Amino acid sequence: MNYKLVIAILFSFTGYFVVKALTHVLSFYEQFPFPTTVNSWIPAVEHHLIQLLGALLLITIASWGELREWGLNFKNYRLSFSLFKKFSYYYLVYFIGFSFLIQFIYYPGPPFEHDFNSSEVLGYLAFGFLLTGLSEEILFRGFIHTLLYRATKKNISIGNIEYPVAGLYATLIFVIAHVGIVFYPLEIYHFNPMQLLQALVLVLFYSYAYYLTGSLMAPILAHNVSNGSLWVMDYLLYWIKM
Repeated sequence: MNYKLVIAILFSFTGYFVVKALTHVLSFYEQFPFPTTVNSWIPAVEHHLIQLLGALLLITIASWGELREWGLNFKNYRLSFSLFKKFSYYYLVYFIGFSFLIQFIYYPGPPFEHDFNSSEVLGYLAFGFLLTGLSEEILFRGFIHTLLYRATKKNISIGNIEYPVAGLYATLIFVIAHVGIVFYPLEIYHFNPMQLLQALVLVLFYSYAYYLTGSLMAPILAHNVSNGSLWVMDYLLYWIKM
């Protein structure tokens, strides 16, 4: 048994739950002087900003300040940008295009829990395109993937691709993080199989891009585009169907 890997997995989960706890402890959006019922994107932005700061703190502690070795660099930026361009093409043309067509034909339009106005739309688009990838990739790839990879540099062969085992574990932790769980009393309050399947496929790419480049540049850009484009698709469908 690889005890270093077991310890790294335990530290990964511990780090994740510490950051998750910080997003609750440090939350203060209810004290804002404007109503969050009108700007419902504010809690999500605050959550991801705290998560980002928590992830940077974890990396700073674990790396002894050597942040470049944990993905916070522009190494292999040409390869990173090439991977990002290829991802954007296939994701936008095939996944978003196909999903838009299916929903346009079969569904009346996606429901929203917020108003359809400029403040809400711009807030959620900025959140999706700028913050989600930055926050989540620094935590799950920068901290968790790097921590696991330092415990095991073993790869597995998937066709002609050598894929890091650490990336598979980091992907699994990311997918688990997208299941809403309350531990006391034990309850699952959010479980969306399609969301988890999409997260699984996308994160496998994010981890592989990070493995190839040693930089978080491609994963962050791809993650931002994938999340932001989903908001664009939903808003377009809503606008067309309203």
